[in-house]
Amino acid sequence: ASKRQKIVNDFANADRRILFLDYDGTLRSFVNSPDASKAMPSSSLLQILQKLAFCPNTEICIVSGRPRDALDMWFKDLPLTLVAEHGAWTKLRSGWAKTPLDFTPHKRKLLPILRHYAERTPGALVEEKTCALVWHYRNVPTELAYVRNASLQHELQRLVVDTDVSIYSGDKILEIKPRTIHKGNIVCELAKKSQADFVLAAGDDCTDESMFEALPGDAHTVKIGLNSTCARHQIVSVEAMHILLRDLAKAF
Repeated sequence: ASKRQKIVNDFANADRRILFLDYDGTLRSFVNSPDASKAMPSSSLLQILQKLAFCPNTEICIVSGRPRDALDMWFKDLPLTLVAEHGAWTKLRSGWAKTPLDFTPHKRKLLPILRHYAERTPGALVEEKTCALVWHYRNVPTELAYVRNASLQHELQRLVVDTDVSIYSGDKILEIKPRTIHKGNIVCELAKKSQADFVLAAGDDCTDESMFEALPGDAHTVKIGLNSTCARHQIVSVEAMHILLRDLAKAF
């Protein structure tokens, strides 16, 4: 059987299932703005997720870098587990719970620098989350973005040295966040709690690699896109990911 068929068979034959799905670049193609209203899930995606969530003994977790209000807005009507800001916030049935970490002192120090750079860089945006700061440069001309990023990283690096904060490069973003907050930690916790014998994790960028690495070797880890990865499977596009999820939902 093909790899895809094996995933579907394992899903159908399992007693308990848990799926960890990144959002941007995995369930939804990238948009040019961090504004949540511009990246709404399509009705066909919501339908797929609803079908999956109603499969017996199946838990669907959306694990995203997005803030919690975006995830709430998109998925409020579905019985999903939501993880916001790479694991800083988790929403189970009882509402949102926050990791005990306090990012405020770091924010006070770093935010003015990011804002200063944004003022001088047409097209750049600074996004403030509870436990992270994000520099978006998708709309900055390429050469300027290259120059600005290098000097911004240099300046930020000086301020985070010897702290528990790191700078991560994503798809046209730099994200500054505590090292202990990453998708790997939270998916392990949730997978353990669920006692699932079928685990699938899908994502498209470096923040998702921590999920792939943290999960046991028999988990189905799926990278969207053809960049190098430690995932077991690779899928070319968001559309192909939708097809796989549809196939899983049809297994019942």
